[in-house]
Amino acid sequence: MLLKRFFPIHFISFYSIHHKYYLLHEVIKNDKIIDSSKEEFEDKSKLKKYIKNIINDYPQTYVSTILLNIDQGVVNSCSKQVYKEKNIEINNIKIVCINNKYSFYTSIYELSELKKEFEIIDFIYPIFAVIDFLAKDKNNSLYILNIDNFFATIVYKDNIALYSEIFNEETEVEDISDMDIDEFDEFDDDLGELDEIEDIENIDEVEEEKEDISHLDTENKIFTHIKESIKNYYNEGGDFLEKIYIISTKEINNSILNLIEDELFMKSEIINIDLLETINDISKKNV
Repeated sequence: MLLKRFFPIHFISFYSIHHKYYLLHEVIKNDKIIDSSKEEFEDKSKLKKYIKNIINDYPQTYVSTILLNIDQGVVNSCSKQVYKEKNIEINNIKIVCINNKYSFYTSIYELSELKKEFEIIDFIYPIFAVIDFLAKDKNNSLYILNIDNFFATIVYKDNIALYSEIFNEETEVEDISDMDIDEFDEFDDDLGELDEIEDIENIDEVEEEKEDISHLDTENKIFTHIKESIKNYYNEGGDFLEKIYIISTKEINNSILNLIEDELFMKSEIINIDLLETINDISKKNV
């Protein structure tokens, strides 16, 4: 395609989580990134304006996003009859077949609402498409994707997606054993009432401890959801799993790999990603 080869093409990816919008704008020429920039928005109208301005200036622009809702999943077939056998209402979903082997589905309502909200979108991907794009080992493997307390899992066997699950913890609060984050939050409130702070080093130590607890909280949730997905998969008659892949948009401590091996007797691997870059990469394959 000459246009793709000689003229700059603009790719915009964005997603929203916890009432905040994240965006990446990449400019591609001759299959190379010649410019890129990231933006964050708390106001949806500002996000729309930003994207529309780019489209007005550069008509050769592709805009992509992902669905972060619970009304989506995978089925180990592309047959509508299999969907019916699994009691999945096919009239209210959009089905995308992958290599004539398995399929993703998502709510038509969610898709239409997103298209109404953002008329400028070219591609909308289910969250499982991100996992599938990154999955290189699809043999007796479980993948879990973590996006700031939104978790999605897929189990593969013989290059076919057999099982999926979503855990959305946006409105949930989970306790960590033997630790109380509230104590640090109260300490922060007390500091705000002081007129003079003499020991700055102590404040830094508290912030570091809070950050450590936040990491531990995330790893605890990841491990909990891995166990729950495996349990549910086995309850549905799934075969033995050999490896677990943790895909994360934030840094994860390698200690979770030891925990998985010690507790679940499985090998595991962490795959760190930039979600916005990944969304754009998927779109580049589709253009």
